[in-house]
Amino acid sequence: ETTNISYYLKRIQIILYNFIYKKKISVLKIENIQNLEKLKEIEPKSRLVSFGQKSFNLEAKSTPLDIPSLNIFEVKNPIINISSSAFIKNGKLYCERINANERFNEGNIIYHNKKYAVVDVFFDEIIEEGFFLGGNGCWNWYHYLIEILPKTLLLEETNCKTILISDDISNYPTMKQALEALINEKHYTIKLLNRKQNFKVKKLFFINEINKIEFNKINPNINNANTAYFREKYLYILREKLLLNYIKEENNLNKKIFLWRENTHRIAQNQNEVLVYLEKNGFEKIDSSTLTLEQQIKIFNSAEIIIGTTGAAWSNLIFCKQNTKAIIFSPIFFNSFNAFSNLAQIFNIDLTYSYYSGNKLDHSESNFRINLEDIKSILKSYE
Repeated sequence: ETTNISYYLKRIQIILYNFIYKKKISVLKIENIQNLEKLKEIEPKSRLVSFGQKSFNLEAKSTPLDIPSLNIFEVKNPIINISSSAFIKNGKLYCERINANERFNEGNIIYHNKKYAVVDVFFDEIIEEGFFLGGNGCWNWYHYLIEILPKTLLLEETNCKTILISDDISNYPTMKQALEALINEKHYTIKLLNRKQNFKVKKLFFINEINKIEFNKINPNINNANTAYFREKYLYILREKLLLNYIKEENNLNKKIFLWRENTHRIAQNQNEVLVYLEKNGFEKIDSSTLTLEQQIKIFNSAEIIIGTTGAAWSNLIFCKQNTKAIIFSPIFFNSFNAFSNLAQIFNIDLTYSYYSGNKLDHSESNFRINLEDIKSILKSYE
């Protein structure tokens, strides 16, 4: 009863806010996208094993996980924001959460709890039809490569010739290059959408998550076992298409790479000290943010040992050869994040975590030190 009173008070607050500031904010009930009528079921519900992180002294734990069916939805007149994996239809917000603690207030979603969301329902433009190629983190290389791009593999399951995608691909050449490698642009119209705008689409083709990682947490103190799932088949097809496009002959690049971080967040205080040690042992410094997609693919495909701090560049594990060895520096409180540990398992990569301490509220901070002795021990174990 108290919850209902609070809910109605918030509705009154929002009505007053909209009147005063001439906005169009609404409180919407959150619904599971699986409750919508499906245009086509691609794969039924299934079960997989999710693999956690492995450190030098601790083996990875595996957790069985049920994942929902994979479907194509044809949705009439939804309101979308390209940077959100949720959409509005008939006064409800439809999405697919991996657990009840997932936070996804992106795009036009201002706030949400487990049942309701505060959403900006104003739309700037009407689009006739489109294939949705957006979602949470569409500006981030990991979410783009692992979660969004695999949906292009199902484009031909629809008759839609217009692709709706974030205009971020104009700012990040690697994103545009990856899209171009996966589709024949002559057959499609690419419509770039601004993340700050909402759109109403008369006919939207929407695929629920092929691969999914918990985007953020409502309560950062809760660590769930069910934070990620992957459909291996689509990752392998994606990998092969991109490798085929960019690797024509055997690479002769450095076999040992250190992922250098510059002009960004999450930079270790002793990054230079680590670099000096690694360069003496045959490693080459690589800043992936300065590389083309072709360079990134070739470097990761050629590497035998990769070392670096956690970040989106590790999505490129999908291009590595089997039995590649990797050491990733990560905050100890982030040890439930199993995106990269699962990618390593799928592609048979020996990935070891080396932990550092930090501020639990900010996994992007730079105020930390890499344990150089830990690196030495792990590298020695490779001999």
